Amino acid sequence: MLRFLVIGVFLLISLESNVVTAYQDFSVRKLCPNSQLKLAFNQIYNNKPSIPLFNQSESAVLVHDIWTDENIHTFQDCTFVVDSNLYLANGRYGRGLFASVNTLNFRQDAQGNCVDYVRFRFDGSKTDKMCGRFMVDDPVGQQSFFNEGGGMIAVHIFVNKSVPFHPLQRSIEVNLVFTAYEKCNTDQSFVKCHPNSDDFCISSVFKNDDIQNCPPPTPSDEPQKLQQQQQQQQRNNLNQNQNRNQQTNYGHTKTTGGVPNNYAESSLLFFTAFVTFISLNFML
Repeated sequence: MLRFLVIGVFLLISLESNVVTAYQDFSVRKLCPNSQLKLAFNQIYNNKPSIPLFNQSESAVLVHDIWTDENIHTFQDCTFVVDSNLYLANGRYGRGLFASVNTLNFRQDAQGNCVDYVRFRFDGSKTDKMCGRFMVDDPVGQQSFFNEGGGMIAVHIFVNKSVPFHPLQRSIEVNLVFTAYEKCNTDQSFVKCHPNSDDFCISSVFKNDDIQNCPPPTPSDEPQKLQQQQQQQQRNNLNQNQNRNQQTNYGHTKTTGGVPNNYAESSLLFFTAFVTFISLNFML
């Protein structure tokens, strides 16, 4: 019995280790430390920090950070490269790369221009500056998924430390997710990000880990989360219908026992007037 218990604990630890090691984890400030000498060196030689993804299918990267009044003055901007290609002895094995904004809370001015921003650069193109406040589940977040078949994306994060925080916003935040994809391999367990294609597959390690790795409209790596969202949407629709019914009934004549209230009130007034009339006749 003890032997089976030990084996079970070992398997559980191994499973947890695979899930943990599937993601590399970086803070933006560690990627780009506050060193003027290093910044100048990087600018002269066009040197950018690089994040190579692991040489296995279970490979993804989380890049995140939070800035407050206490640390915003130690950071200005950061440019780094995420590379999902595998450089093997017999040549390069190309993998694609999904990039997404999982969480963003960057400032905007009164005209909607970005005070802080994040931008992805691909081979020959780049995204608009992304700022504002949204999460991956929001419609804006669902539009912040990108696919680079060449497997290499440069990221530029800019934080304007010269602009003080608004009293109602005491911090800013960014959380990015990068996931390598490749063609499905029968020797390994994959999740198809596109149900009708074997060309966009990620490791099943990322399934139901509460992080959306596959692009919309159907995040096939998060079926449980998708089901919860659909159930929540159904509840929201039901509540909206109930509210509309209540608003429709509001102001209309209410009924009591099948008789309209205004009709009942009119009958009561008529009865009162009739009794009063009979009483006056008897008195006369």
